[in-house]
Amino acid sequence: MYFEDLILRIEVLDSGESDIFTTEELERFEHQHGCLLPIDYKDFCCTLGTGQFGDYMRVFCPRAENLREASKILRRSLERFQENRNNPSVSTEISGIVDFSLFFGMNPNGQVIVWDSRTYSESDHCYDIYLIPLDYWNKVHFIGRKFCDFIEDL
Repeated sequence: MYFEDLILRIEVLDSGESDIFTTEELERFEHQHGCLLPIDYKDFCCTLGTGQFGDYMRVFCPRAENLREASKILRRSLERFQENRNNPSVSTEISGIVDFSLFFGMNPNGQVIVWDSRTYSESDHCYDIYLIPLDYWNKVHFIGRKFCDFIEDL
């Protein structure tokens, strides 16, 4: 498996949580939420589970409560940013990510990592991945599409 090999090359810190999923649990999540999770992310959740990489990035396996809470945080953050007239405007494309985001990571700098669920493709079974700095919505950054590339680049 890809992530079993990757463990040997990167620093993985134990999160203290036992959040390793089975394939059946992930399929149930997909069915309940009407989404398809990227294959490499499912492999990650079945191999490593929720955890932290170095001092930088925490990656979460899918939990409904995480999705709901992240959605509220993203919405409030964007609204606060847009209420401040000194801030630059945010494009509809970027603000649209909030309504279609699938949250899966965060770092201690107040940045979250999401997939834009509007961008799923059968050809690669992936979504566009974005880093969203909650205080700087004008600096949303497209990371790529492949979850395993994202993890390797940490």
